[in-house]
Amino acid sequence: MKIHNVSLNTVAKQTDKNKQVAFSGIFNGTHNYIKDFFQLERAGNMSRSLFIFNAFVFLLGGRLLNCRDKNETRETLTRDVPSITLAVFGVPAIGNAVAKSLQDAKGFAITDEKDPGWIAKIFGKDHSYETAGYDKLKTWYVYDDNLTLGFDGFSERLSKQGGNLKEIYSSLSKEIKHRLAEFSDDNTEFLKKLNESDNKNLINELKTLLKDGNNKALEKAAFLKTFTKLFGFILTLLSIGLFLPKFNIFLTEKINKNKKVLESEQEQKPAEVKPIETINKWEAYKSNQKTM
Repeated sequence: MKIHNVSLNTVAKQTDKNKQVAFSGIFNGTHNYIKDFFQLERAGNMSRSLFIFNAFVFLLGGRLLNCRDKNETRETLTRDVPSITLAVFGVPAIGNAVAKSLQDAKGFAITDEKDPGWIAKIFGKDHSYETAGYDKLKTWYVYDDNLTLGFDGFSERLSKQGGNLKEIYSSLSKEIKHRLAEFSDDNTEFLKKLNESDNKNLINELKTLLKDGNNKALEKAAFLKTFTKLFGFILTLLSIGLFLPKFNIFLTEKINKNKKVLESEQEQKPAEVKPIETINKWEAYKSNQKTM
């Protein structure tokens, strides 16, 4: 990609011109709220809040308002509501569950703890996890000499996030993997042995490899993160495109079958003759006989 050379003075002048907007101070608070809600930084980007609002209010609300009968209302509730819910919450929920499983299995930290929300807290869930973003993974897996706690702090952070230090550092190169073969899988024991005096050169080699913004450990962690999103996306599509339509067809056929059975039973029943109608017919017959 070609990047044109632009002086900082030119950029500064253009920025100052863009700030010179009439009444710019009047709607600052509202502007910031709208900006956060709509995420207007780049074209084609919609905030999650706006996506959920559009899906449930305009899309689902429009469908329900335009239902012509009870059957269409039922179809909307059994097909569109689950479809929208899966589209909005399915991908992240499934992705987060897969990410936690992969993290435990592979030893690479790819999840971050988050507030579970008030609904989960009602059911006694005190903590929850979400898949970490690519920017966060980069801060975890790329070493910086300016870190206050140094290499030990860098390693302890990976350990705290659920990573296995032996697995992570062994992925940096085949030579490193061979040299770490005798190290413990327990993070505490691993760091103790790594900090022994005869391993100073090994620590320096690890630092050098981890300073690379595209090191092997980061690449593997990013791949695992991508896999979780892809898995959640595919499973959600299968649910929306395969399971829900089949379930709706099954439900419709079941309702129609029961309806036909009821109609058939009604047809087989003999016509009921009401006593009042019989009396009226007899009185009418006698009246006709007298007039003859």
